[in-house]
Amino acid sequence: MASIWLVLAIILGLAYLLLMASILVGWFKINKEVITSEIADKKAEIKVSVLIAFRNEAPHLPNILEDLIQQNYPVGLSEFILINDHSSDKGPAIIEKCQQQHSAIRLLNSPPDEKGKKKALRYGLSFSQGEIILFTDADCRLSPDWISTMVQSFSDPSCILCQGPVMISPAKTLLAKLQQIEFLSLMMSAAGSIGIRQGILVSGANLAVSKKFYQKVSLELKDHINTGDDMFLLEQAKKEQNSNIYYCRQSGAIVSTPPMQKGIKLWNQRKRWSSKSINYQDNGILFSAFLVLLLNLLILLSLLAAIFNVIPPHFPVILWIFKAAVEFPIIMAGCNFYRIPRAVFSFPLAQLIYPFYVVFVAFNGVFGSFNWKDRKR
Repeated sequence: MASIWLVLAIILGLAYLLLMASILVGWFKINKEVITSEIADKKAEIKVSVLIAFRNEAPHLPNILEDLIQQNYPVGLSEFILINDHSSDKGPAIIEKCQQQHSAIRLLNSPPDEKGKKKALRYGLSFSQGEIILFTDADCRLSPDWISTMVQSFSDPSCILCQGPVMISPAKTLLAKLQQIEFLSLMMSAAGSIGIRQGILVSGANLAVSKKFYQKVSLELKDHINTGDDMFLLEQAKKEQNSNIYYCRQSGAIVSTPPMQKGIKLWNQRKRWSSKSINYQDNGILFSAFLVLLLNLLILLSLLAAIFNVIPPHFPVILWIFKAAVEFPIIMAGCNFYRIPRAVFSFPLAQLIYPFYVVFVAFNGVFGSFNWKDRKR
């Protein structure tokens, strides 16, 4: 029996090592060249539309509105369209007051029979005038250089999608610190995989696409699934041509999003993220997701097997250490880029929790239900 476990561990371990090594190589391959003045002038002539779908985000709207207004992109070449997905709070009133003073701000209300983020964004798209569409969330914070930095990837005319960096901040509590290190690993996986032209992950909190591409595929994003507006967009982009997907590895593009303050909200959010995985069709995305799940599942099963003396007790410990060792260089690279060196101190605890967390979230996301924004699945 122990030999079977050993063979499984070697196969999964080697595959996981290859995946992590590829992500790390991809991270360092991402183009960090300084944009020339010629390219900068060229991009300054492009109209940009920022689309933000929101529902019951009144506490966060003043901050995101302030960040949008303070963007240093040329006046008249940017517009900010916020689409109300049937909010029941005072959020729309906050935006109405702001747009009276700032003409670039525009509030739209989703039609009564159109519910969900995907439909809200598509509705906003129909009113947009930009050649490039930028997405973020109402609870995010942006630097003044966000737009001007993100559009630089479109200096390549063939660019149809660009992922920007996202971090969880502030992270003051233990729960927040664990979320920060987990999300860091996800964003580094997104960056590294795009760096090797095999994108496996994107986040709608900081995403840019060409309008022509988005118009072409917006009806192919599986409206019946109330999540996945970003990942299904990635799948469509990979069908077009994988070399047209870019990652903006510049500090001016960093978007920060707050952590979940309560465990139950975090649980529902992560289940919502996991629920869309059964609808993925891209082989690279599916392989990566299943490999991560299988390795973490093997760690848990090894722990149980060791408790019942089926395998030596050091076996799950070795697996745990191996997994942490291959992930650590990626985490360190991410901490350096996001300038959060202290986040690495959360890594050991996160590694202890992660196998339990990944397995339970995955199965509950696929087979269970969740509540999000007062909506159930």
